[in-house]
Amino acid sequence: MPIFKSTNYVLIYQEQTLKIFGLAGFDETERDVARRSIGKKCQEDMVKLEKKFKEGFKKLNWIESDINDLWKLVLKQSEYSFNLGHSQAYGLLSYLTACLKYYYPAQYMKALLNSVKDNPQQMAKYMAECESMSIKVLPPNINKSNIDFRTDDNKILFGISAIKGIGEGFAEKVIENREYISVRDFIEKNKPNSSQIVKLIKAGAFGRNKKVLLDKYEESLIEATEYTDDKV
Repeated sequence: MPIFKSTNYVLIYQEQTLKIFGLAGFDETERDVARRSIGKKCQEDMVKLEKKFKEGFKKLNWIESDINDLWKLVLKQSEYSFNLGHSQAYGLLSYLTACLKYYYPAQYMKALLNSVKDNPQQMAKYMAECESMSIKVLPPNINKSNIDFRTDDNKILFGISAIKGIGEGFAEKVIENREYISVRDFIEKNKPNSSQIVKLIKAGAFGRNKKVLLDKYEESLIEATEYTDDKV
């Protein structure tokens, strides 16, 4: 059947299925019913078309076994079937994103991380992907991080607003009031609440001495010099 030729004789697209209905004698309105049944994955509606479908191919002198095989293929389309326009768009998008990921891996992964910064589970998934690609994701840094994730050579610096519970408004304030020489300086300039300062410490935004800083913050003993500015 020529309808299958462009896809190596495999029924793939909705448009192919509708052409088959056309061969069976369905007019444009009836084919639209089939299209809706496929699009909505409604097998019950497709089954209603079986009788006329088979009668149409009998008039074309098809043998019953071939008609039944063809109907099984067509009925399967009501479970899931792409239309050609979507397939072409998805194919192009897949090609372009594959090129970006290959030639600009850090920038590509940065964009993905920014797209899910409000979804910790997805963010963890993409950070694991970065690790598999040998792209280092650095912890946030109060003096160097942007609001969102940013790249630095083949590394990605964590965005301040991507820290759960911080938000873009406070992240903008942090950037506006730079630069900071200590945790206490940061606190005095930004007036964070207790939850925000604890989240920033735990995220590593003030350096690697998280436990020491947390203990001292809880005891209100943070000194003016206690801030490790890890290099990006």
